[in-house]
Amino acid sequence: MIGAYINQEVPVLEHKGYEYVKAHPKEGLDILFDHQDQANFPLIREVEEHSLAILLSKMETEGEAFGSQTEQNWQETAEWLLEGGLIEEIPPVEEIYVNLDSEK
Repeated sequence: MIGAYINQEVPVLEHKGYEYVKAHPKEGLDILFDHQDQANFPLIREVEEHSLAILLSKMETEGEAFGSQTEQNWQETAEWLLEGGLIEEIPPVEEIYVNLDSEK
């Protein structure tokens, strides 16, 4: 159990939250800001709006299960990190991720 939810229900709830934010980004950010830990980790709305605009498209892979990852996703992300100067070289992506659902 995690809180009041059985472990299998958590991904369903996360997916519903994601779908809501995708359809209603402003309202999703309102919820985030209503529940932020402002004393210890204050959020900046402009930063979160920009992050959401970038990340929403990276959180879903057509034809794949919600939350799954592909080598192509990781390659694109690594290229984005390199272009942004956040990493100096792209590591072999097949060595840095695993889909837990496919490792059964």
